[in-house]
Amino acid sequence: MFKHLLLLGFFIFALAGYAQERPQPDGKLVHYTMSCGDYYSDGFVEGLAVDLVFSDDGEHIYISSLYPNVMPNAWHTGTIKGNKLVISCDEICYYYDYYGTGNPYQLHIGEFLFNERGALIGIGDVELEMDGDHIWLEDEYENPQHIIYVWDGDPTYPGCWAMSWCFDLKPAEQEVSETTIPATATSSDFIYYATDDDGYPYAKKGVLAVDGDDYYFTNLTQPAGVLKGTRSGNKVTLPGGQYLGRIDGYIFKAGGYESDFKKDEYGRISGEAKDVTFTVADDGSLNLDDTKKNGVAVVRADDVVYSFMTNNRVVPFTGDIVSTPKDPYEVSFRWVDDYQQYCFTFAMDNLDVNGQFLDPEKLGYYVYFDDEVYEFTPELFAIDEPMFFIPYGFVDNRDVSHELNWWSHGGKVWLSEDLFNMIGVQAVYNINGETYKSNVISIDESGSTYTNFVVDGTDGIYTANTSKADCWYDLNGRKLDAQPSAGAFIQNGKVVVK
Repeated sequence: MFKHLLLLGFFIFALAGYAQERPQPDGKLVHYTMSCGDYYSDGFVEGLAVDLVFSDDGEHIYISSLYPNVMPNAWHTGTIKGNKLVISCDEICYYYDYYGTGNPYQLHIGEFLFNERGALIGIGDVELEMDGDHIWLEDEYENPQHIIYVWDGDPTYPGCWAMSWCFDLKPAEQEVSETTIPATATSSDFIYYATDDDGYPYAKKGVLAVDGDDYYFTNLTQPAGVLKGTRSGNKVTLPGGQYLGRIDGYIFKAGGYESDFKKDEYGRISGEAKDVTFTVADDGSLNLDDTKKNGVAVVRADDVVYSFMTNNRVVPFTGDIVSTPKDPYEVSFRWVDDYQQYCFTFAMDNLDVNGQFLDPEKLGYYVYFDDEVYEFTPELFAIDEPMFFIPYGFVDNRDVSHELNWWSHGGKVWLSEDLFNMIGVQAVYNINGETYKSNVISIDESGSTYTNFVVDGTDGIYTANTSKADCWYDLNGRKLDAQPSAGAFIQNGKVVVK
């Protein structure tokens, strides 16, 4: 028996609720790239995109994206003093409501201050060296300087939230503007089928626009920029390295990908976006050549492969599929010590039982507590109205997310306690006034999974199609240590009488 349902509203870093960033100041915007180290995630990285605005009076420089993964649009004011650029630790650069109390933390940027014995004695201003267009933070091994973010600027309790070092800013190479579809092109919808680097199936609708021999694609990538290809005979080639945009301080480019990649010490895949070629079939579909080796890739500015897809197919979209959605899978339920919460996760594709595309805008899911559809309420979740049906891709920026991967394969629900024997999920597809439902996939506290437990007004007795291990409960739902020798009990979801 799980415990009792009560949501604490403890936020995850990536989904924390309230945040306020300072707007971009007026002035000349210049793009820089940054090399830095990060104690908490990527280690040393290069090619992060940083924006600078130079003031008209020549006394100030405004910098954004000094910590791009967390607060990419937080601007800092730097004062020029000789060859130094000084950022005051008293400056409030960001507001962050970590616990959802409505009283957000004031975040400051600063440097650790150490005494001669190496003990931390407080937080000081950030001082950056300047030499022409080159700006950097020196890092001396004996007395290292670290740029950090602190809560409320309290030097007696730094409240270090993020820490980096060795900042080195240099003018960025000229970025190429995003590709746009010309007005003379003829556009049609397509479905993009592929397999991601984790082996998940992928299907998404996009637009294919043709203008002579020029082909323009949307939604082949994430970020979802426009990729341009050129047709020659029955081949359409997308040149590698096409600029997609800037997200979270990174410049993203896209193109082809080959499997002879390499991994760094942090396990990140690195490589270069190359040309990718599709073959045009008689039915108008496009199929990637040599799918076992090549695919469509997105590469960050530091040559880390952000995502890549293989088995790529572009199929003309001829109308909605009216069908039963594919069952959710990879269902899990666990306690997470770091957040003091239970985490219910599952994978869910926007595909039907035959692997055909289902429109994500008409797809969603139900969460089941035993044989009842769970109601998400404004009292426990960051929503305005009660919800039973959760749309595919829905997030409440707090306890419900769709973040297993950027292409949104599944859902995640955070709960602090539980009041059920099983928790389950069911894919639901609403189209043309009809509702199509998948099987209900459930899991109990032992990790046993079940398909099609009895719902919709029955007595709540389960029928299990699959189970990982034997487990026993009395008729009140209390878990038993062993199989009873007599009487009525539940074994793996079935009522047994001895």
